[in-house]
Amino acid sequence: MIKTIDTKLRPTHDEIAVFAYHLWESEGRQDGRDAEYWFRAQEQLCARNSQTGSARSSAAAPAAPAQREPEKKRKPANSTGARKQPAYA
Repeated sequence: MIKTIDTKLRPTHDEIAVFAYHLWESEGRQDGRDAEYWFRAQEQLCARNSQTGSARSSAAAPAAPAQREPEKKRKPANSTGARKQPAYA
């Protein structure tokens, strides 16, 4: 079942992007989880907006989420330590 969101309560693309960036930063900038951060940000902003009854406050950016303890850094998958180039590059 697909959830529908009242357009008045739906966060903008920029609001989601900023919030997802804050989530990514707060969790140690882990690569490969962009979609997870995006959907978590969207879900949290929609929940926040439905509780307050308004989509946007006068502030341009939402407050950053609570800081979490950063996870341990992973070792690179390849033996040289160099980062792989994305397939579309």
